[in-house]
Amino acid sequence: MTYLLGIDKDIEAFVNGWAKSRCVNHVHLNYQNGFISAEFDKPIGTIQRKYEFFVWSFSDFNSWDFNELSNNEFHIVSLFNPTEAICKDMEDKGYINIVNESFMSLKLKNIFDNFNDSTIELIQNQEQVNWYNKQRGNDIINWSKINDKSILFFCAKIDDKLASWARLIINNNYAVIDDVQTKDIYRRQGLAKKIMNKLIFYSFNHEVSNMVLSASNEGKYLYESYGFKMIFELKVFAKCNSLMYCKRNNQTI
Repeated sequence: MTYLLGIDKDIEAFVNGWAKSRCVNHVHLNYQNGFISAEFDKPIGTIQRKYEFFVWSFSDFNSWDFNELSNNEFHIVSLFNPTEAICKDMEDKGYINIVNESFMSLKLKNIFDNFNDSTIELIQNQEQVNWYNKQRGNDIINWSKINDKSILFFCAKIDDKLASWARLIINNNYAVIDDVQTKDIYRRQGLAKKIMNKLIFYSFNHEVSNMVLSASNEGKYLYESYGFKMIFELKVFAKCNSLMYCKRNNQTI
């Protein structure tokens, strides 16, 4: 039971941080046993949606109607360690598996001084925000998130060009690592590792003892090198018609 309670806390911290970093003004999180629903006051994402669902306990799974819970609007469902039968049930209901990742956690104990890499910048002022958003080609950061000291954006530059970036969300003794990316032309230069060093250093020095993230197959090996352990397989589902919309418009959810 202690182990399960720990998993609950890890997932709840992950969902809380994920939702906080993406909402424009407000998000309502409804916590139930092994299930969290997120309703945003304004749509989020490239494909606009207001509802997301996260499930890791499937005892009541058949009683949940995600269409009804989302008022029949487009929504995404993330399942932690679902069985083949659960995945088949989702497919029978018209969903398609769009993402497969690993939910990972780390108990933060010791770090090294060289983790504090001065070449990795923390976005802290309006000039940096404007530069970052221009480099990303979108208003990724708004000023309200910079004022919220629990949501932090880090980046690496090469010749004043944005090369690599990540987001860190701190909530009490938890930190959620999110959106760790490197542009294709700057890969194989150790930039993601430098950013990870910085995220861990910052977290450790701000009384964080637990770190969680969702890793792609490509990124999983980097996180494992820091001691992150896979807790659950994470499968993300969306309705087929929404996915077709994405493909036609060359967009990602």
